[in-house]
Amino acid sequence: MARVQMVLKDGERARYIYHAKRDGKSLSAWLREAAQEKINNQCTKRRLATPEDFDEFFRRCDEERMWHGQEPDWDDQKKLLLDSKLSGVSAT
Repeated sequence: MARVQMVLKDGERARYIYHAKRDGKSLSAWLREAAQEKINNQCTKRRLATPEDFDEFFRRCDEERMWHGQEPDWDDQKKLLLDSKLSGVSAT
């Protein structure tokens, strides 16, 4: 088994340990599970067949948005797109 060293922001380690202990796991097991869940969520293609499927899909999209429920200003988005196109490098 390989070892991985991580750099965490202040307070993250304590918060992660708290959640791991709450789930009855070691920090390593909790982090592995969280990483696997993220991979599974990104790789799973689910068919949206019912209204509940759509509700769940859009709820998850809202949670993952970087703007946390508030869409960015359209003029700011257009500038971001233009700047990215001109530089050839993504700013996101």
